This record gives sequence, structure tokens and C-alpha cells, in this order.
Amino acid sequence: MQTSNGETTSAESMLVCRHDRDVVAEATRQWLEQKIDSSCWYEVISKFEESSDPTVKQLVSVWWFDADELSVGALTKTQWDLFQRWLLVLDSDRTLQTTSTAVWSHWQLCSLAGTVTFLVAALAVGWWTATLILGLPLSVLSYWISNKRSRPEAPYAGSIEPFGSFSSLRGAYESTPWFEKMRFPFRRRKLLSDRANAWRRRIAQWIPRPFWRFQSIFFWVFVFPSHLFLPFQMAPVLDHTIDVVPVQRS
Repeated sequence: MQTSNGETTSAESMLVCRHDRDVVAEATRQWLEQKIDSSCWYEVISKFEESSDPTVKQLVSVWWFDADELSVGALTKTQWDLFQRWLLVLDSDRTLQTTSTAVWSHWQLCSLAGTVTFLVAALAVGWWTATLILGLPLSVLSYWISNKRSRPEAPYAGSIEPFGSFSSLRGAYESTPWFEKMRFPFRRRKLLSDRANAWRRRIAQWIPRPFWRFQSIFFWVFVFPSHLFLPFQMAPVLDHTIDVVPVQRS
């Protein structure tokens, strides 16, 4: 479904199947409480891969990619909270809605100018000569455009995923008064693991950021023929926004 301002909204997510949601939510809670193991949990939720509820279908698909790595004992506090928000979505009469917006900017014009410049040079002096002369500067331009085209996430996005805003999260809580957030099981083994991960992050921070930036620039500019990416960078950037919206039960 396309709105008047050029946004495209998925219309298939306007359905809630209460039975499927309740079964998946109950199996997930039993797994988080370690009453069933990961294989048993996934055996239950995999039955709903073709659910008529698009939210359940998408959730099972997301968990399928991480099924082999998911373990209750290894979940971090951030991952645990994410599962609680997913359970909130399943308990509520709300569903996922994806909005796609085509974003145009002056960077598409830069890509067009770079592409036209290379084509004119290729017709004038030949493909390989044009590559030798313009390959490096146009690769630098392609790298620059690639960085400018990427839209950074909001700093709070990870703390409210899959909700698109705090008001959406608050609305889900208020409309689902029976929902109870499960308490994160603090364990000594888990605390030791978190401390070890913290030390790893500190060690990684000792490596200066310019080193990683230099490595990225080197591969983009000197290893790959990145100037050939310019025609593809003329396309608009698709900005996908996921939110949780209220719907009617079916």
C-alpha cells in the first residue's frame, strides 16, 4: 500500500491470529525458564513458519537464523529484554508494520556525474585507459558516497526494538495490562562471562579506529573496482522503518 507522500506500507501485516501467538509465546516463556531445551522450543515454534499471522511468521523466521546459537544460559541482558519485547508484541493485539521510503539526495547526482565522466572518458580514450586515469579518484568518490548514503540508526533504536518509538512501546504496555516482564536470571557464570566480554571490548578499543578506517578505504579503493558501483549508487536509498501498530483480532 502506497501513501500520498511516496511511502510504501506492507498491508499483509493487518492480521492477528491469537492461537498461534499464544502457543509461540508460551513455548518461548518455557524455554526462557529452562523448562524445555532449545531444540524442543524450536520444534514447537517451527510449526508456525507458515502462520496466517505475519508477525508470528516473521518472528519465527528471525529466530530460525539464530536457532543454533541461541541458549538461555548465554543470553545477555540486552537479548533477554529483546525477547521480553517480542513477547509483549505476541501478547498484544498489535502487529509489525514495515514502511519503505525512497530517499533522494544530491549524492545521486554525484553518482550520475561520476558515471557520465567515466563513460565519456571510456569512449574517448578506451576502457582500460579511462580506468587507469579515473579509476582511483572515482573509487574514492564511490567510497565517499557509500558512507554518506548510509542512514545511521537512532541511538535508542536497539533498546526499543522492534518498536519504532517510545510512544509505540508505551502504547503496547498500556493496552496489555496482563503482560508481565520476566526477570533476568542473574548467574555467577553469566556475570563472569559479561566481565570477560567487557575486557575483550576494552582490548578491541586499544586498536585505534583510524586503522580500521584505513583498512576499509584500502579494500574499497585499491582492491575492488569500486568506480563500477557508481551507476548503482544513482538509485534512491530505501529507508525501511519497522513499527508495532494496533490492529483488530481475526
